[in-house]
Amino acid sequence: MRYAVRSRNTEWTFGFLSLMSLCFFIVGGARAGDDESEKIVGYAHVVDGNVIQVGDMRVQFYGISAPRLPQTCDWPKERINCGEMALKAMRHLAHNKSIVCEKRKVEDMEGVFAVCRVDKIDVGAQIVRMGWAIADTRVSERYVGVEKMAKAAKRGLWHGEFVKPWEWDPNAPNISGAD
Repeated sequence: MRYAVRSRNTEWTFGFLSLMSLCFFIVGGARAGDDESEKIVGYAHVVDGNVIQVGDMRVQFYGISAPRLPQTCDWPKERINCGEMALKAMRHLAHNKSIVCEKRKVEDMEGVFAVCRVDKIDVGAQIVRMGWAIADTRVSERYVGVEKMAKAAKRGLWHGEFVKPWEWDPNAPNISGAD
């Protein structure tokens, strides 16, 4: 019966090659989609319904749009400041909480866009589920299903009529039925 004999050189060479392969894989993986894999980690300071500040980085939530602060919405018996309500909802979800954001590229738009999580929960999905932001289909279809559930339940913005945030003009009348 023959036994394979391993020398220390063979073990060292195998270990060295394994380590080099691992390093090559890690470095190669980081380069493939740098913008999509770059993370922003820190504590969130909420600016409005879809913008946070993490350290010195201003981050817009990818795939959602929330009403601007002065924007109002018409509910069945009253006009509400839906921009303020979106801000309050976002503060509840993210303000002063540890957050991890993964950058996303958005064609033809400036700024930093990211999918952000607090305790592994997608904050964008949560605010859309609450009805205080809508899926921004100009950028992504990511939150369309969640938006449909909020709309069916008449949560948040869907309780009345509102202008889509990207169509809202502070100098124009503020009523229009969003689809």
